Amino acid sequence: MVARYVIPELQGFIKPLRDSRQFVIDNREVFERAVRPLMAKIMQNDKAAAALQHTGPGRIAIPAVNAPDLRKEAAKVKSKA
Repeated sequence: MVARYVIPELQGFIKPLRDSRQFVIDNREVFERAVRPLMAKIMQNDKAAAALQHTGPGRIAIPAVNAPDLRKEAAKVKSKA
């Protein structure tokens, strides 16, 4: 436990991770804004849009709390079209 949690903290290895996490939290709207053109591009391709039906929580390689809700984003794009 000491080697895993205490020593990295004392040696300063954890600070960059915390700083990175805080940067993402502070700039979340920038990342969310970046999703819009990507979703528009996905929705232009019939096969990619159909694949969204099979991509749900737990099916992508990032934690669900950090992942955009692809179905919600697809619905927004469809409603604007």
